[in-house]
Amino acid sequence: MQKRIKTIIMMAIMGMLMRVSPLGATVTYKAIYPLGEADAGATPAQAGNVQTNDVVGEVHLSRVGDPTYNSDSQSSLSMVFDGDDYYTTSTVPSEATDNCGMAAWVKPSSVDSFNFVLSNGSQGNRGWGLLQISGQWRIIHMGISAGSESNVPVDLNEWAHVALVRQDGTSTLYVNFSETDATITGNPDAPSNSFTLGANQLSTSSFEGYFKGLIDEVLAFEFESGGFEATDLMWNSVGTLAASDPEPPNGATDVLSDTTTSW
Repeated sequence: MQKRIKTIIMMAIMGMLMRVSPLGATVTYKAIYPLGEADAGATPAQAGNVQTNDVVGEVHLSRVGDPTYNSDSQSSLSMVFDGDDYYTTSTVPSEATDNCGMAAWVKPSSVDSFNFVLSNGSQGNRGWGLLQISGQWRIIHMGISAGSESNVPVDLNEWAHVALVRQDGTSTLYVNFSETDATITGNPDAPSNSFTLGANQLSTSSFEGYFKGLIDEVLAFEFESGGFEATDLMWNSVGTLAASDPEPPNGATDVLSDTTTSW
């Protein structure tokens, strides 16, 4: 089973960051990281490019260590992080503190006490992130709160979709397009100075919580107050952006007009 064709190509050609969901909520894509398909010459088993590209903005990420492009039966290209490497930049794709979110497909190979999928901001400069803590998916407001437990276990060597969605004052973790019990109601400090995939930045030269496994199709987005629904997140990830398999939960294809096309 191959990855479905990515309509991010169409979006890049259009140069458009906006769309209207079937429910009427307007979502603005602040950054999209395909982690391979937008990187010139990317080939499975090859070291990641020095820069991996944001296809709707200019918040491109720089390689640290040796993350590697990967291909498996459910994703034609993704990125392998081995626990001591990451991609980072000194800016953030979104400075929003409400009505915003981030999402990614992940396939963890092992877990430590905590491992970051992504962090928007840093422990020193605040913001928020997606991570696992003690084998559960969690969300965090940097330096403030890790919120309540999700009770959703991290399944090793299985693809999962994880997202942090902050709407009208509450941050919520979604796993495989379903809302979990992991929430944070306090306000995060505005993200600044760092956006990182596969780790969290503590200071200028110090990182922690290195991820082990595959990461793919990372999104940063903002939306209208009160306008977000779980189905809207599905649309972001497996509709307009045609992300990696597994199949969408409703059994539909992950390309607009219900068309299935392989790379």
